[in-house]
Amino acid sequence: KPIARRMPKVVQKAMYKVIGAEDYGRAKANMRKTMQNMLAADKNLPIEKVKSKTTLIWGEKDHSTPLESGLKLKKKLKTKDFHIIKGAGHSPHFTHTETVKNIILSRL
Repeated sequence: KPIARRMPKVVQKAMYKVIGAEDYGRAKANMRKTMQNMLAADKNLPIEKVKSKTTLIWGEKDHSTPLESGLKLKKKLKTKDFHIIKGAGHSPHFTHTETVKNIILSRL
């Protein structure tokens, strides 16, 4: 059982809020399982085999998937197109919409 599931509900909610993962905390059991399955599958993806041009957009203050993880992914993908959104957390597409939009539009 994941450590968070062994915590009291109030502690779980506070933890998810701090790390910016409230969507997981609000999700129903079947959706949480789906999220867990996606994360487990992601760990087995052969990232180094990706050959297409890739743009990464990362929140500077992402506590769910820290910037360090983004930098490792950048290195594996061998991409120079890596954007760190200052002040953004895990969902810069929601909190810094214009910045993300401009990055995407500049790639089209």
